[in-house]
Amino acid sequence: YKTQMADAIYSVLNDMFVYGRKQVKQELATQKMIAYAEPWPEPLGPDDVVLVKEFLRARALANANMLALQLKNYLTFEALTQIKLGRLDKAALLTGLLNLSQKLLTEAAGYSVSEAFNYGRSVEAERLSGEWDRAQYSAILDENVCEVCAPLDGHEWPMDAPEVDKYAGGNPECLGRGRCRCLLVFISKREVKATK
Repeated sequence: YKTQMADAIYSVLNDMFVYGRKQVKQELATQKMIAYAEPWPEPLGPDDVVLVKEFLRARALANANMLALQLKNYLTFEALTQIKLGRLDKAALLTGLLNLSQKLLTEAAGYSVSEAFNYGRSVEAERLSGEWDRAQYSAILDENVCEVCAPLDGHEWPMDAPEVDKYAGGNPECLGRGRCRCLLVFISKREVKATK
């Protein structure tokens, strides 16, 4: 069960990783005013890709283990509660288990999807490193942005700055932890900086 769940979670995370890479390539094509038509090369290339994919697989397995443990704990406590009350309601156990499973899967997906997407963007930006001038931090400035991420919105760094690596998978200091929705926007060397 855990292996199947880990495989399913990894499949989603890997899809987001691939989507993030594809999006950065499309952004570069748009900034260069060229069509996105060339085939995507395989294998993916830089060593970072292998490391990130190993990380995503480990994240998927950790999520599956966490979900399995939470489901087992729920089942144990609910069964003990029913025993204490002198009744056994199998339908209530099953319904509670299914509802909890959906809730936990949704939470686990929210925790890792942004991270996988951002790593995909960063790995593709690294692969195309000669094309970029700088990276800009972009926070989603809505009511859910945290006070750690909001002040970083709009900051720019050269591609070799430590901040670019630090925020590659989202902001590690985000109060939302792995749910950080912030990302790095990569700006091509051809794009002219705005002047006031």
